[in-house]
Amino acid sequence: MDRRLRKSERLRNNTDYQRVIRRKRIFGRCLAIYYAPSAEEQNRYGFIAGKKVSPRAVVRNRIKRYFKEICRNSKDLTPAGFDLVFRALPPAGKASYKEIEDEALGLLEKIRSGCTAGGADKAIPESSLTDSR
Repeated sequence: MDRRLRKSERLRNNTDYQRVIRRKRIFGRCLAIYYAPSAEEQNRYGFIAGKKVSPRAVVRNRIKRYFKEICRNSKDLTPAGFDLVFRALPPAGKASYKEIEDEALGLLEKIRSGCTAGGADKAIPESSLTDSR
């Protein structure tokens, strides 16, 4: 089975990123996942690692590669038809791949269980989302 992320499975322009970031979100210690229903039948993914994570581009790019690998290996964990943006938080700069993977899989499982239980628009209750930090 081919698990590559094709161009059609990537968020590629700023308007798509902005649309997803304005919708639902769920936070962990090392990352935040933003998600929104999409008109596409397949999931699309985007990755953000800003300078607050690390001033070194090498570290930021490594974290984005971690995110891509997690998405490739867990395509079946999210319901089809969603756009997801993985954003690294400052503790991710010092976290190992295993820590980031465990946290991302846990957050994806929460998103999936919420989407299948309550529909796409009721994925995660507002009380469990953290807007300010």
